[in-house]
Amino acid sequence: MASKYSSELVSTLKQDYLSGITFKQLALNYNIPFSSVAVLVRNTGIQIRPKSSIKYQVKDDVFETIDSEEKAYWLGFITADGCLIKRGKCKLFTICLSKVDETHLNKLIQFLKFEGPISTYKNQVSISITSSKLFDSLVNKGVTPLKTFVVKPYLDLSSELSNHYWRGLVDGDGYIQKPSRTKRRFNFQIELYGNEYICEGFTISKVSKKKNSPAYSARKPKA
Repeated sequence: MASKYSSELVSTLKQDYLSGITFKQLALNYNIPFSSVAVLVRNTGIQIRPKSSIKYQVKDDVFETIDSEEKAYWLGFITADGCLIKRGKCKLFTICLSKVDETHLNKLIQFLKFEGPISTYKNQVSISITSSKLFDSLVNKGVTPLKTFVVKPYLDLSSELSNHYWRGLVDGDGYIQKPSRTKRRFNFQIELYGNEYICEGFTISKVSKKKNSPAYSARKPKA
């Protein structure tokens, strides 16, 4: 056991468990067998909670209807960076960002009214939410487990809300830059990376397939 998992990971598992995260959630978050998580945490010598799931408050119906700029933006951002995991009856939503983006993760936490902890491991921060309602509403809006190459954009939005949805997607999987004026006649360029469905759904001037990869990029001039 000691040779397989680093002391840093064991320390992180311990801190996450002490913050209230269950063995099941830890196993899903770090892709470690449930039995290994239980042994690693128990071996740290801390007191183990009775077998009962800690449930944190969360506004799990927030994506049932997309009727605001904020909802459209976060749906787009989650489409880019979120992850849905289903194992047995457990339905988990998780999102992991770079430590430098912790402020943005906190904004998402406030939006979801989530009262659970933030997990920190190396240079990453993440949250995990076990909720069938939240999971199912995201699936209904196009976010699916193992979504990288199959996710499709959610297009059932007004043109105004659609702009905010794509803004969230670009924040997650794209960037804005100012190209050299000698090469471009416009001031800024927006680039979005994703699968073919996402890039073709974007209002674009060019879609190109990344070399030796099933991924695509979409480029749009912005006046």
